[in-house]
Amino acid sequence: MNSPRNPTLIFILLLLSACSYLHFQSFSSEILQDSMVPLKQLPFNSSFSLIPCFGFLHSLPPLNSSSENLTDIFLIDPAAIRKLLKNCRISLSLPLSVMIPKQKAEIDINVYNVTFFTDKGDYLQLNSQPERVLLKQDYQRIGPLLVPVDLQKFLEFYDRSRFIPCLNLDMRRTDTGRRLPENFENKLALVRDALIVFGAFPFLHGGTLLGWYRECSIIPHTFDGDFAVLRREYRPQMHDHLKSQSGFRLSRRLGREYDSLEFTVKTGFRTGAPIDIFILYDQDDNRVYSHGLHTATGRRVKYIYPRARGFCSGILGGKLFFVPCNAEETIAADYGTQWAKDHPTSSYNWMKSGANVVDNGVFTKEEMKMLVYESNL
Repeated sequence: MNSPRNPTLIFILLLLSACSYLHFQSFSSEILQDSMVPLKQLPFNSSFSLIPCFGFLHSLPPLNSSSENLTDIFLIDPAAIRKLLKNCRISLSLPLSVMIPKQKAEIDINVYNVTFFTDKGDYLQLNSQPERVLLKQDYQRIGPLLVPVDLQKFLEFYDRSRFIPCLNLDMRRTDTGRRLPENFENKLALVRDALIVFGAFPFLHGGTLLGWYRECSIIPHTFDGDFAVLRREYRPQMHDHLKSQSGFRLSRRLGREYDSLEFTVKTGFRTGAPIDIFILYDQDDNRVYSHGLHTATGRRVKYIYPRARGFCSGILGGKLFFVPCNAEETIAADYGTQWAKDHPTSSYNWMKSGANVVDNGVFTKEEMKMLVYESNL
């Protein structure tokens, strides 16, 4: 037989619960409305209000012993951020990895493991081993810490942040005139950001990857830019989003989503410079491929590449771009062992010149009608 319930006791318990909830909401609101550091504007926000260990973060000491000149402390600890994403079911461990602007500061090494950074405009350069470069993000203040607003996106950026320097080879060209506009790297960065909105992390591909790695620049005689996106990151909504971006238009879409897609955006009308975006598909456990299509004949080819052994970051025209960590192996698959030598774009046949080209059949005329979109605008 159940014991009789005491109405007065129930009322008191309900009142205490309501007061606790209101106090927690007030505490959460205080945190969420604290100052924002607009390092990089990104569209997604993660809600912090229900994470139980935020009280712990709020109680951490400042980096400086002096309260007159407090140093901003940016949380960059991947293990801690993964725990925040999991609602702190496992307690945070000290010291926490953080970054601060490159300046003198008194550091409590028992609480913080400090890395200095330099603001490079598009990205932050971390004085770490290995050297890292991070795309900028929004941060939100929690006590003394500045925590990434989008925790998952920070982890994606951090996982790709190991810096790879380019070779800066002297190509000894007689004709150094550049076919693409001088601000083309800025256009590439805009496409990068537009794709990141959809959870894709485009990386340099083809001739753009070669130019970055070999000579730290766009190849002067090339006529377009190249990105690749992994199939699992592709979203059909990307096309509409790119079309809606000021200064961009979708000029071409070729192939099928599940095995042969590529599309092209241009940075202006009619005379705009094209940027090709290739979707990479699994070939086998160790290799991936992108697709090529000859629109006049329907002939199809595959370009076979070694699977990326992780993704890193390189700098092109002052902008950060993701690259395969095994960049040289990827380039050699495309251009063979003589990739360090210059070959004019005008003499390169993209259907057969590549070292990794494999025939892949033919689309019928009926298939071509459905699978090819080209705009003359």
